[in-house]
Amino acid sequence: MFLFLALFRRDLADIMWVAGGITLTAGLVSAGYDALIRLVAPEGVVVVSDI
Repeated sequence: MFLFLALFRRDLADIMWVAGGITLTAGLVSAGYDALIRLVAPEGVVVVSDI
């Protein structure tokens, strides 16, 4: 969404920045959640994540 708006719809700059912020926030929340799961996992448990 961010790239589409940046390349083709520069008149919608506000929405572009909101979409970029949501994307960045979602990525940080996801990485934090994964780190938390690894932190609280019992010793010897392998945490597998799908990519």
